[in-house]
Amino acid sequence: MPRVLLTTRCRDTGLYDYFRENAPRDFRWRFGMPRTISFGLRFLRQNLPQLHILEYPTRAEFSTQLKRGWDAVGFSFYLEETNDILAMAAEARQAGVREL
Repeated sequence: MPRVLLTTRCRDTGLYDYFRENAPRDFRWRFGMPRTISFGLRFLRQNLPQLHILEYPTRAEFSTQLKRGWDAVGFSFYLEETNDILAMAAEARQAGVREL
């Protein structure tokens, strides 16, 4: 059975808030909607229990997980997170992951 890791983008600056990240620079929100879980990844794991997931890990947590030797790493992300995911994919390739 192949070892598969699915992850979201890394978050190193506290909780990731979709609205804050995509608002104009000086815009002040009355509330935040931080993402701490990925409903899509949890749905997949619930239906395919052999999958391993990481939800908004820090970069250090992601790097540590890569050392465990995965056959494939998948990414769940929004379009504006593409550059972060490309950097994570490059790190996974350097760690020896064959399938992304």
